[in-house]
Amino acid sequence: MTEATYTQRTLKMLTLKSKDGGLTSTDGSGCWAPQDVQDLLEVGDEYGLEVKGFNRISGFFIKGQWYHHKSDQEIIQQDEESIRSSREKHIKFVEENRAVWTRREEALPDWAKKLMADARQRRAEKGEDFDTAYMGWGYMLVASELAVLYATLGDVLKNAIGGYDYDVIPDHIKKFENENGVSGNQVDWAWMIARAKLNNQLE
Repeated sequence: MTEATYTQRTLKMLTLKSKDGGLTSTDGSGCWAPQDVQDLLEVGDEYGLEVKGFNRISGFFIKGQWYHHKSDQEIIQQDEESIRSSREKHIKFVEENRAVWTRREEALPDWAKKLMADARQRRAEKGEDFDTAYMGWGYMLVASELAVLYATLGDVLKNAIGGYDYDVIPDHIKKFENENGVSGNQVDWAWMIARAKLNNQLE
């Protein structure tokens, strides 16, 4: 059995100012803490907060005892389980939306369908699964739909100075942005693509 290691750790001794779902120290810093750790402390008590690396909480030192003190191996295992769980949830999400996304993609104009096809091809060349990649099918579908919507702005978009201009966006497009939780990267890409389409610059 591999011996547990505790590398790249920093232990800071603090004094508790308040606790309400977490710990706030007298120096103004705060952090989340398990309930059993909170129950061990009262305002004015001293406690140690151990951090691995820059900001990963790896343990609490209270009255000479360690609580929730995670070894390097436990942290690695925790991270691997979190990644695996997140991946499984994402794949499930894709499958739950497959039929709807298929219909939405089929409803795209040909030039936007080509954007989707190109994105699929790039993923395939890297040996990746476009459908279940985090920034794959669902991500590109929304971005492509957004580009189609922006393209309907016509001269308003062509004459816009610089990048995305919220003030020229009509309510129905803002509604789409909000309902689909679009990211800044999706907005910027869709804006650029729509402008290229209007200027006959898409291949």
